[in-house]
Parts: sequence; C-alpha cells; structure tokens
Amino acid sequence: MINFVRSLITRQLIISSKCSKRYAGHSKWANIKHDKAIIDAKRALNFNKLRRLMCVAIAEANNNADPFTNYKLAQIIERAKKAAMPAATINNVLKTASTSKTPTISGRVDLRGPSGAVILAEYACDNAVQFKMSINTLLRKFGWSTTDPGVVHMFDHKGVITTEIQGDLGLATDHAIQADAEDVEEFEHNDIKEYKFFCEPNSLFNVKQRLLDMNYKVKSAEALYIPRTLVNLSDSELSIAITLYDKLEANEDIVRLHDNIA
Repeated sequence: MINFVRSLITRQLIISSKCSKRYAGHSKWANIKHDKAIIDAKRALNFNKLRRLMCVAIAEANNNADPFTNYKLAQIIERAKKAAMPAATINNVLKTASTSKTPTISGRVDLRGPSGAVILAEYACDNAVQFKMSINTLLRKFGWSTTDPGVVHMFDHKGVITTEIQGDLGLATDHAIQADAEDVEEFEHNDIKEYKFFCEPNSLFNVKQRLLDMNYKVKSAEALYIPRTLVNLSDSELSIAITLYDKLEANEDIVRLHDNIA
C-alpha cells in the first residue's frame, strides 16, 4: 500500500541527505542538531495526537480516567508508553482531561481521489467545523475531495493484534479459537515473521489479554480499517497521493489514516 511506497521514497531521501551532508561543509554537530530537531518535532506531534485520543476515550466513558475500567483508554496509554511518552505526561493528561470544560470531538472524514482511491482520516479536535474547512482547503490543492461515508463499506473494520511467532500456524489457529479471535495469519515484515490475530474492534482488549495469558509477545493491538480490494494509481497520481498523505499526517488533529492504495 501507500505506506510501503512512502518508505522506499523516504529511504532514498535519507541516502541522498547523507550524501549531501558529506559534501556540504557543515559540521557534524550542525547535522546532529538538525536531525534531532526533525525527530523531536515528529515526536511532539505524535504525543499531541495521543493526548487527544486519551481525552476522547475519557470523554466517551463519562469522564472515566481509570485505565483499569476504561479499556479504550488503556489501549491508548499502552501506545503512548511504546512511543516513549513520559509517565508524568500521561498522568497529567489523565488528571486534566476528566475536568476539562473544552470537549475533544472525534470523528472520521472520508476522502476520495482518482481511480477509486480512498483515504479514511480519523480525527480528534476541539472544533470540528474549522477542522473540516481546513481539510477541504487542503484537498482542493491536490484534486481530492471529501466523499460519502458509504465508502467505509470498502473496508473491514477489525481489531488486529500483532504478535511474535510462537509455535506453528496450526497451533496459533487453535489459540485464536481459544482467545475468541476470528482468524490468524502469518505475515513477514522487514524479514521478520509475525502473527496477526483478527477480531471485532470491541473485542480487541479481551482477545489481546487472552493471547498474553498464552505467553504471546504482543507487538501492537489496534482497530484498523482493512481495504477489501486495493486500487492501482499511475505514477503521477501516486506522487500526489503520497504528498497529500504526508500533509494529512502532519495535521495534529488527524490521529490515524487508512487507505486502499496498492
């Protein structure tokens, strides 16, 4: 999908960047400071998105900021910990979100591009009207538009738990049944094999806990929109889609993107 293509382009840009650094005449320290600034900016953006998700989870549970009884909040906190968000920052969000008088609004906008390409953008913001206006302005620049929410039927909404390999696929299938997962498949990512267990989104927490009880090492657990079919774009269409994707990811109100692009 589009993320794979973007990773290839990013790799090429990194290689090009390294070459340019070698001959640019700048000090090593200047390069380190520049790279660190980029990393810190991305880290801060990710933390802000996670803060918004925590606020939404707390508001949806009637201001319940207890991760032991608010399962959705517990999943987001787990993501925050894996992203190296400091414990003090997490605790501060839990303390302030339940008493905030400014509600965080969550939702999804569905975007359509050429050749049947679709991007589902989940958001969490303070002002939904202003957010949607800014998205429409961005889309017009790239020849995309918002579309009917019916396009979501082009995706399957599933809980996906990714684990390290344990035993063979036959044993994993038996464990999937015991954990009340719908299915399990073996994938390979960066030359590392892993299992993906699939379930209904509202069963995600319970299925993950049962797999942990079976001594699986869980790498991630999240609700995703999985495309039923993928669409192919021309080189020019793909280039535009990648640039748009980057712009959307840089928007602090957008917390997750899903697409059907091959």
